[in-house]
Amino acid sequence: MSNDFKGTGNLGKTPELKYIETKDGQRAVANFSIRFNRDKRLENGDYVDNGGFWLDTAVFGPQAERVAKILSKGARVYAEGSLKQQVWEKDDVTNTKLVLEASYIAPDLLGIETIQYQVKDKKDPQSQSTVTHSNDDAFDMSGEPDF
Repeated sequence: MSNDFKGTGNLGKTPELKYIETKDGQRAVANFSIRFNRDKRLENGDYVDNGGFWLDTAVFGPQAERVAKILSKGARVYAEGSLKQQVWEKDDVTNTKLVLEASYIAPDLLGIETIQYQVKDKKDPQSQSTVTHSNDDAFDMSGEPDF
């Protein structure tokens, strides 16, 4: 039985970035929760909420720093990784829960209205320019970017 998981959902809280001590030094970890929907498609094409579930999620390393910088509560994301069972004792009771250790987190394009790029000048890494595209803009995918 595989413990691989892939799904699309919404962040229940803004990622919290921490640094943990490892044998190789400090490592970034971002913790947050995701609500994964189980929508059911009706015959008329509409969708109805068919329940869903929450998963506490952790992402590590440089991706954790990017997730904490870019994503916030409510963001729609695609997540994949491994499900791990956490077990702990409290008040003489054994508790368990599944946690997603995400190897990949990405914004889901269906939940994005505007994309803002910040381009760094290769000669001067401290300078940057900003280009914004909204969902009303037409994207020209040929040739070089226009920013």
